[in-house]
Amino acid sequence: MQKLKLEDIEFMLQEAKGSLKELQEVDLIDEQTKELILLTKEQIEDLEDMKKEASE
Repeated sequence: MQKLKLEDIEFMLQEAKGSLKELQEVDLIDEQTKELILLTKEQIEDLEDMKKEASE
């Protein structure tokens, strides 16, 4: 697998955080939305780990 550049990781991280914010702003959150929020939070954690590794 090709190693991602730090800029790419930062872009994906900002996109994921934006998606999470939009999902959490929904008035009525159904089960699918809850699941998507959890997956997005996991993605953010993974991207933050990747960013940390890439900047070392």
